[in-house]
Amino acid sequence: MSKFNHDIFNLFNKFQIFMKIIVLILSLFLFSEMVKAQDYVLCYIIKNKADTVYGIGNISKDQRFCFFRNIKTNEPVDYYPWEIDVFRVINGNYYISKELSEKDSSRQWYFLEFLVHGAIDLYTIKAE
Repeated sequence: MSKFNHDIFNLFNKFQIFMKIIVLILSLFLFSEMVKAQDYVLCYIIKNKADTVYGIGNISKDQRFCFFRNIKTNEPVDYYPWEIDVFRVINGNYYISKELSEKDSSRQWYFLEFLVHGAIDLYTIKAE
């Protein structure tokens, strides 16, 4: 085998290894995106008391932000309570954004789960 053929053979082998690494990295990325998507539920958000946007998403465990992926644009966004008015799971939980006083007198925004609407509205937040 000539030196030229040997060099091409080595280059081809390196290219195959490189492509396998790229495929592995892409597979891991897609798998991680699929795992994240499993936590998402059908929902919508309401911005500025009027704009309703449908997508998939979920509220963070501490209820300080929500994960949202717009169905039309497929763009993932993290929204904070001061940015949107409502996060609602289709046929499920209903969250509204409110600013609350903390024990140390500071103010913090949360997504509060809306439980009862009446003479007195009832909300809940998960204890930390």
